[in-house]
Amino acid sequence: MWKGLFNQHFFKCQASLLKGRAFFLLFLLWVPFSAMAAGKSAGSTVASQTLAMHPSDYFLQILLSLIFILLIIFFAAWFLKRTALVNGAADGQLKVIGGVSLGQREKVVILQVGQEQILVGVTTTHITKLHTLSKPIEVKSSEPLPTVPFSTKLKEALNARQEQNEK
Repeated sequence: MWKGLFNQHFFKCQASLLKGRAFFLLFLLWVPFSAMAAGKSAGSTVASQTLAMHPSDYFLQILLSLIFILLIIFFAAWFLKRTALVNGAADGQLKVIGGVSLGQREKVVILQVGQEQILVGVTTTHITKLHTLSKPIEVKSSEPLPTVPFSTKLKEALNARQEQNEK
């Protein structure tokens, strides 16, 4: 059951990511080939005029390549964190049911481990088991909250501001 849900979620995330970034990836693939085509057409005249390339001539290319590689690394880390592909050894048996922040760096969390629920205190340096719940807390299925488009919220805010200015 868990694997089926995981596969559905994984393929939905993968499809949405591919839709949004397809044009960006095509652009990144197109740029080097267009540059090579332009270099071949003008290459014979430029090669006779230039004796040697200086490092400052290709510094921008090196810098952009480095930035591109760093972006790939950050995107891969974000994608793995977002899709929770790095699940660990719990294999779906460990879940965070809920939590409350007690301060800037302290919080209390309820974990479900198999059929047992545990109350845990979390700080920046320690994780402490506070209590094992004898009666598990019933968790309602989380239904997605109704989303209001940003444009609607913006119009409401602008109308409210105009009404305040008219008074």
